[in-house]
Amino acid sequence: MKVTNAIGNVRGTADVLPAECALSQQIINALGLNLESFGYKRIDVPIIEHAELFLTKSGEEIISKMYSFPFKNRNICLRPEFTASIGRAFVNHLQGEPLPLRLYYAGPVFRYEKPQKGRYRQFNQMGVELLGAPSPWADAEILSCACRGLDRLGLTNYHVVIGHIGVVLELLRSFQLDRRAQLFLIQNMESLWKDGKGIDHVKSRLEDVYPALSRAAAQPKLAESRALDLNMLALLGEMSEDEVRTFLRDFLAHMELNVGLGNREPEEIVERLLRKLRQKDQTSQILRALDFLSQLKALSGPAAEILPKVKDLLSSYGLDQGALSDLERLFDALDVYDIDWDKVSLNLGLGRGLQYYTGMIFEIYYDAIQTENQICGGGRYDDLIQALGGHRSVPACGFSYGLERLRLALGWQGAAPRTQVLVIGVEEADRQEALRLAQELRELGLRVESDVRDRGVKGNLQYADRSGIPFCLILGAREREAGTLVVRDMGLVRESIVPRGDLAAWRRQIGEASEQGGAG
Repeated sequence: MKVTNAIGNVRGTADVLPAECALSQQIINALGLNLESFGYKRIDVPIIEHAELFLTKSGEEIISKMYSFPFKNRNICLRPEFTASIGRAFVNHLQGEPLPLRLYYAGPVFRYEKPQKGRYRQFNQMGVELLGAPSPWADAEILSCACRGLDRLGLTNYHVVIGHIGVVLELLRSFQLDRRAQLFLIQNMESLWKDGKGIDHVKSRLEDVYPALSRAAAQPKLAESRALDLNMLALLGEMSEDEVRTFLRDFLAHMELNVGLGNREPEEIVERLLRKLRQKDQTSQILRALDFLSQLKALSGPAAEILPKVKDLLSSYGLDQGALSDLERLFDALDVYDIDWDKVSLNLGLGRGLQYYTGMIFEIYYDAIQTENQICGGGRYDDLIQALGGHRSVPACGFSYGLERLRLALGWQGAAPRTQVLVIGVEEADRQEALRLAQELRELGLRVESDVRDRGVKGNLQYADRSGIPFCLILGAREREAGTLVVRDMGLVRESIVPRGDLAAWRRQIGEASEQGGAG
């Protein structure tokens, strides 16, 4: 019968049923052993945080998807990612610890995403933060650690894409761009590379930040702007500020431009024009940098092949190749970790949604997943700790796995640990002894159920058969008197008699079969 008043899930969330829970726990256990082998220690942080923790450095991509809400004069949010929370915990509690500090975590995060397979609004991450290590050797450690974790899970058919925000920022500074333009281009690199929106989309967004890029915006809007053409502005730009102020006052008085300007006084017009003159027009540099980034992002492939092409591109723009030295040192370090270079590609056009990255970044993909195939990502963030109130600058790097996507990559090949033994008391008088027997079996390391529904022997055997329980132990008055048990092997459909005192020996005999039956 269909239930019409049942309450369903909140959109974008999912119930994780026993089989998926078991697989998730197996993944966490395997990854945890790998992380601990590198010296990482488990940390946990609250699900609820102050929203301002993420507003400074997490970036537009995260901030726009945060679940935040006011509560008793405070702006609270559900954590959208772990790194800022780990950074806060470090600042609050761990600044006195010897560095480097290796931490790992696992738990849920929340973002207002468009739900689809592999993308949820509540999902789970597991990852690491390596705090206090500035060198490419630390970058190589976390990248190797991430790959070895996947190898340990048996997910060997993955692909790693490496980028470097620090290299790109250094190159953009060579174009003499201001900080705002640099950050805008970095934040929109993802649109150039993998969102399918391309350079026209980025140019369109740039027009909002630099109106001079738009033909419409380039048209004069104010009476004072119409009075001066671009050539005049260029000429004024060569004067001192006092000279410009004197010239503009005389010019406005001569042209009588105060007519028809309402409440706007000539002095106000002068100050507005001075502000415009102070704003350096970066249109040509921005367009040149954007063209450079579009060519840079097109260079993607094996590192040994792509790095020389990147150097050629830098030469064509007259840029210093010294920015690549950090990247070359990273590749040397990865060689020591025996990285499989067939699984690695270089793309300096790679961008990630988190604004706090400052150096090497990477993403790992598993192509067997048809959609949402990124299963891991991370990078270096040297400025975050101090931005969160740290006493000093603390270099740091880290990564996180998406556990739901790892489950997808493993093909849902998991099952909840099954009960191995069902203890059945024949009559009510057998109940207490049956419970004692079940407890003895648990102490021997078995997963044991006892009858709590008074189903009788036949009903319990049917339940064990449907549930896949491999063994039933039956205890009645006759068995209690004789000090024995009836053991029914559900797979072979046969019964045997086992002395009560031989339970440990029986446990050893069926150990291998019962463990296989319970592993799923």
